[in-house]
Amino acid sequence: MKTPAIRAGKPSDATGIAALINREIRSGLAIWRYAERTEHDIKDMLSDRIAAGYALYVAEVNDKIVGWAGYGPFRTGEGYAQTMEHSVHVTPDYRRQGIASSLLSKVIEHAENAGIHCLIGAIAATNDASLEMHKRFGFVEVGRLPEVGWKFDKWLTLVLMQRTYQS
Repeated sequence: MKTPAIRAGKPSDATGIAALINREIRSGLAIWRYAERTEHDIKDMLSDRIAAGYALYVAEVNDKIVGWAGYGPFRTGEGYAQTMEHSVHVTPDYRRQGIASSLLSKVIEHAENAGIHCLIGAIAATNDASLEMHKRFGFVEVGRLPEVGWKFDKWLTLVLMQRTYQS
């Protein structure tokens, strides 16, 4: 397989990112939604994040988006302004090839340069690969919320992982 190019994302990437997100909604446990997202919804989200100066990156092979990552607000309220929640998604055909690590590395670097105090990852407890990757990047488990999600006829546990930057 060809090595993907990692680049800054843009609103016109909405089609490719929506395809990744909707595939995960239909068949995976990384996104706990039932309703697929429209391309318009994704384009608005991307535009909002870019306008706010938040991280957004894509991995491309032959002009096809095979992964994306970024961050946005963890919670509403001014007190949370320096805490961001990030997402990293790679299409199944390209997993276990270092793409998620490359994307997460870019997100971490962006957050540090932007003066973000900490990044939060909310990860399904069954996603061992993501949990291990986050540990390699200095994230620590700070919480485990048993059975807070429901998808595919089973209860899901959410693991919160945090990477804090020095003040």
